[in-house]
Amino acid sequence: MVSTSADGTPSWISNPPSRRGRISFVAEGVASTEEEARLVSIKNVLLRMSADLGWDAYTAYYRQLGSAGYVEQIDARIDNSWVRRYTNGTLSYFILVSVDEELYTASRTEEYTRILEREDEIRGFLDDAVDYYKQNMDVKALDASIDALLTSVSGRVNKQEYLPENVLKEVFYYLEPLSIKASGSRNSADASIRVVRERGFLSPSVEEAGLLIRYDMRNTNGDYLTDQIEAVTDSRGRYDFHVTNPYIVRKGSVRISLGLDYAKLSRIEALSPVGFLDGFYEMLSSKAVSYSYDIGNSRTERSLDVVVVSYGYNGEILEDSSALDAVASYLDEFDIRITPIPGDGQSDQEVFDNYNRTTSGDRKNVAVIRLAVVEVRESDSFLMARAEGSLSIHDVNTGEQVFYDDTTLSIGYGATIEEASSDALALGGRTIASILMIELM
Repeated sequence: MVSTSADGTPSWISNPPSRRGRISFVAEGVASTEEEARLVSIKNVLLRMSADLGWDAYTAYYRQLGSAGYVEQIDARIDNSWVRRYTNGTLSYFILVSVDEELYTASRTEEYTRILEREDEIRGFLDDAVDYYKQNMDVKALDASIDALLTSVSGRVNKQEYLPENVLKEVFYYLEPLSIKASGSRNSADASIRVVRERGFLSPSVEEAGLLIRYDMRNTNGDYLTDQIEAVTDSRGRYDFHVTNPYIVRKGSVRISLGLDYAKLSRIEALSPVGFLDGFYEMLSSKAVSYSYDIGNSRTERSLDVVVVSYGYNGEILEDSSALDAVASYLDEFDIRITPIPGDGQSDQEVFDNYNRTTSGDRKNVAVIRLAVVEVRESDSFLMARAEGSLSIHDVNTGEQVFYDDTTLSIGYGATIEEASSDALALGGRTIASILMIELM
C-alpha cells in the first residue's frame, strides 16, 4: 500500500522511506514529455548524490541509471516513480531511488581520497614546473605542466585552480615565450640551433630543451622517407646539428620543433572535450622553424667520374645497360649530379687504365663499378640469375686505389636468362650505388 495526500501525491515524495541498510533520495524532473522529464529527474537525483559524495556521480552513473534503472557499484535502484501533469502541457516526473548504505559511504571515502591524491600530484607537477623555470629549463617546465594537465583530466578535482581549463593556462604560460632559432649555410643541411625564452629584458637561453629535427631522405631502394632525430640543448641553450645520414636528400629542408611527449598529449585529447587542445597545438606548431639547403653541387661530385662495366656468365663484356641505368637512376633520385659512363676492361685496374687513356678533365677520382653474372639456373617454375659486384675508387693523379668493396650479391628473375640477368645486374647496380653514396657523404 502506498499512502497518498488529498491531491493524490504519494507520501514517499515528501517523506522518503527509511529502511535499514538503505539510503533514499527523491528527485523531480519537469519537461514536456514523460521520457524527457524522467531523464531530468535521474539527472537531478545524481546531482544531489554528487553534492553529498563530493565527486561527480552524475557523469559516472547517468547512463547506467537512465538505461537500466540500476547502478551496480552502489546498488542504486529506482524503487518508485509518479507523474503529475499540468494544464499547460508540461509534467513533473518524480522518482524514488535507494542505494546501499555501506557501498555508498565507501564510495564517498574512496573517491574523496582519490581526489586528494590527484590534487597532490597536480600540485607536485606544477611545483616541479616552477623549479625548472627558475633554472632556465623551460621545456622541462612545459613537460611538467603537461603532466599536471594529464592528471587533471584523468579524474575529478575539487579545487578550481586544478580544473583542466585552469591547468591548461599554466601549460600556455610555459609554451608562449619559447622560441627556436637556427643558423647555417645554404649549401649544407647542418645548422646551429638555439632555444630562448623571449620574455622579459634578457631573453635567457633554455637549457636541456628537447628538440625534434626532421629532414627528407631516400632509403637504399630510393623510397622517399622522413627521418628524424631527437636532440637536447646544452647549458648554453644550443645544439649543433650535423647530418650523418648518407641518404639525406641533397636539396631540401630541415624542420625543427620542440620535442614533447606526443603520446601523453594524445591521452589528454582522449580524456578531454573535442577541441580542448586545438589552441595548444596551434601555438606549438607556430614555434617550429624550417630552413632550406642545397648541397647538390658538392666538390666531391664535381671531382668524380663513375665507370660501369657489366659481364656475362662467360666473362664477356655485355652491351646490356641495365647496371649503368640503375646506377644513374639511383644517383639521380638522391639529386647527385653524376652521370655514369660505360667502361672497358677485365679488371678494376684495366678499367681504370682505359678510362685514364680515353678521358681528359679535372676529375680527381674515378669510381669503377663491375658487375658479373656468375650463375644461371632454370627450372619448370622460374629462371634465375645471380650477379656479384665490386666497387673500387681510384685517385686519378696517383693511380692509387683508395677504396674497395666486393660484397655485393644480387638475384634476378625473368622469363628468359637474358631477362633474369638484366634484373640481377640492375639490382646489383642500385646496391653498389648506395655504397658509393655513403662514400660520397
